[in-house]
Amino acid sequence: MSATMNGTATTYTGAATSGSNYLTVTGTSANYTLTIYIHTPVSTGTVSLGASSGSYAVVQTGAGGYWATSSTSTGTLNISSYSTSTSLISGTFSFTAAGSSNMSVTSGSFANLKF
Repeated sequence: MSATMNGTATTYTGAATSGSNYLTVTGTSANYTLTIYIHTPVSTGTVSLGASSGSYAVVQTGAGGYWATSSTSTGTLNISSYSTSTSLISGTFSFTAAGSSNMSVTSGSFANLKF
């Protein structure tokens, strides 16, 4: 899993978890934890990230930094593959998240994360 955070390329250890209302895709790096909450039911295609869509993204730091998508800070997730038979999900994403300042997340991708 990888993404560019405010212009800095970042590599993450990726994981996915399936719950009753959300499938979560989480990436952990030395500086950030990035979590995308995908409102169920999940399927391939484009998903809006923001408060009005039910799906959203959050970025956190160990030092207490917190940014989240909202109705005014939005983005997109493109789910390129999703299979309940193999429990694998892949996709790309970009979004702007609001906090004490804006966090720009671009060129995000994850591949074959097991949920």
